[in-house]
Order: sequence, then C-alpha cells, then structure tokens
Amino acid sequence: FTQGVESALELLCQVIEAEGVMLCWRSQASTSGVVPSQAVIDQICTHCSSTNEIWATDQLAAELPVTAGQPVCGCLAIPFEAPDLMGAIFFRREYTHEVVWGGDPNKAVEETPEGVRLSPRQSFDAWRETVRGRSRSWSPIDLEMADEMRSGMIEILSRRALQFARLNEELLQVNSDLDSFAYAASHDLKEPLRGINHSVYLLIEQLGEGATPEVLKRCDALTRLSRRLDELVNGLLRISRAGRGDLQMEWINLAEAVDESLDLATTEECRAGVTINVEPGAKLFGDFLGVRELLGNLIANAIKYNQQSEKVIEIGVTSRDALRNQDGRPAIICYVRDNGVGLDPQHFENVFQIFRRMHGDAFGAGTGAGLAIVKKIVQRHHGRVWLEQNSNEGLTVMFTLEPTT
Repeated sequence: FTQGVESALELLCQVIEAEGVMLCWRSQASTSGVVPSQAVIDQICTHCSSTNEIWATDQLAAELPVTAGQPVCGCLAIPFEAPDLMGAIFFRREYTHEVVWGGDPNKAVEETPEGVRLSPRQSFDAWRETVRGRSRSWSPIDLEMADEMRSGMIEILSRRALQFARLNEELLQVNSDLDSFAYAASHDLKEPLRGINHSVYLLIEQLGEGATPEVLKRCDALTRLSRRLDELVNGLLRISRAGRGDLQMEWINLAEAVDESLDLATTEECRAGVTINVEPGAKLFGDFLGVRELLGNLIANAIKYNQQSEKVIEIGVTSRDALRNQDGRPAIICYVRDNGVGLDPQHFENVFQIFRRMHGDAFGAGTGAGLAIVKKIVQRHHGRVWLEQNSNEGLTVMFTLEPTT
C-alpha cells in the first residue's frame, strides 16, 4: 500500500495538472513535485479541516497570509475522511502574466471649469498590468476531477476496510481453531504417554533379573523419550492455554508479579546466586495471570542461560518517544535484562518460534516453548515483544502490553 501511494503521486499531478501534491495518510505525509514547507502544509490542513469540503484558491497568500513567500500560489485541498488516507493537497506555482486593459482601470480624469470629467484621450489608452502572487485558476473541470477522485478514493478505502475486517475475522477464527486443536491434542496425548511409562515400568518389574543389558538399555531409552515427549506436550498445552480465556485488565504492581512468578517458575535452589532487581513502584496495565506467566518464563530463561558466578537480572519499565500508544503518549515498555550468554542477533526472530532452541542442550533440557508463550501472551494484549543485545554482556527482552505505532 505504501509503495502504491508513493508511486501514484506523479500520476495524480498529471490528472489535476498541478506542479506538486501531498498525500496525508497514516499520520504521515508523502509529497511529490513543488510543495511548500511542512509548517505551511499544517496551516492549510487546519484551515481545511473546519469545512471538510473541497477547497480551492489561486491566491493562497490572500487566504492564508502565513503562506506568503512560498514557491506555490495555488492550492486545491481534497479531504477523504478515511482513517488511512486523510486527504490530498495539490499545488500550483505562481503564474506571472500580463493583462492588457482597454484603458487604465483607475480612470484617468482631468479638471475643467465645469468640474471633473474623464479624459477622452487617456481613458481608453491600452493599459498593461503584471499580475503576481496568483496561480493558474482551478477550472470547473479541475474541481469536477477532484470531486470524482474523492468519491473514488472513499469507495476504494471502504472496500479495503471491509476486506480487512473479513480477513481479521477469518484469522481470529483460525487462531481460535488452532488453540482448540492444540489444547485437545495435548490434553488427549497425556493419557497414552502415562500408559507408555507405566507399561515400561511393569515390563522391567516382570523381567526382573532376567532382563538383559540390551533390554534394559532399550527400556531406558523408551522411558527417556516418552518423558521428552511429555515435556513437549506440556509446552504445547501451556501455549494453548496462553491463547484461551478472557483477559482481566488491571494495573499491576511489577514487584508483586515478579514475586509470584518466582514462586511458580523457579525453586530456591535455582535462585541461589541470583540477584533480581525490580524497579520500585513500577506498574503495568494488563492481565495479571498472563503477566505473571510471561515474567516467569523470562526469569527462568535469564537464570538458565547464564554462566556467571553472580547472575544479575534487572526488571523495570521505560518508554521511548518513537513508540507511542493509540492516545499519542509514549507506551509503557517493560524490560527484563540479564548478564547471561546473550544471543546472536540473527536469531532474534527465530527464538520466538515454538520448540526452537538456539543453544541446544548445552544448558540442560528444555522444550523451547518459553519465548513462544511470552509472544502469545503479548500478542493477546495487542503488544510487541523484541530482543536487544546489551552493550557489555547478556540480553534484554522488551515488551509492551498495548497497541503501539
């Protein structure tokens, strides 16, 4: 869509016979040709927004004195009243030309004993005037083309919005079906796995001392593989649960959520030698249960993938001017920073895929479902999650729990 808008600018100028055009879409402007400064464009947009009608002038400085000295004198503004595409403004340069009058419009006069009267000799002399500060006038055809363009764009954008709404509904249904399938599949697989483990145990018991080393080796492998499959099923079950249920949105004390997540996701033995610093008074707005599980996964990973004698984890909130919420305010960004082994930036996207483990078994067994669950919870909040490499060592996971632009 972006490339289509930008490639159409020159064609739009040809249609309206203008020297420049600006399209205002998605809170940003795309321009082509001769256009005034951004400050002047803002003034024009403010002037046009009050009427919401097509507005045209060939003497822009007379309508808006702030535009004096700009390279354009003609303006044709077309509002579209659409969320994505708010309007188009066409510009024309100054058209300096000479007008020949049949006589001086000031009507030269002369005084006589009878009074003041027109001078027969001067009043009909050819008189020339140089016209400045104006563009070529916008013709009725130009205005008709503008009206047709407006109607056409509104119709196209309406169809596009309807298509996106339908696609969104279909995607929501597909995601719901996938979550239901994952939940059912993982739940139904638990019972057969328990049966396999129990059968292997009974087989070893029945064989007793008669079991050969080869048989015991194969039974041990079968037990180990079934346990591994059980771990994967548990990961799948956790992911499916992360996508189910209603969110209970509330302001969350970050320190309280961290404390509960530590109790659920780690043990005292696991936390030995680990220092966790939580920003005092930090708050998040989201679903408490989801945030608790999210933090539990991130903290568990930060502890697991760390070979330092003193493991340090920092958790807090921050903001960035470039990342804003739908109200235009800087979004709340939560971060979990560690001093662990880090990760090659080329894997920053792949690491969120289910069952993808970037470090293999070098740091112990695992399913690779942790960050996939984190991403699922963040997506349910319509937020974003990403990784950043620390300047010295370790990794920082950052996420928002609200839509951002």
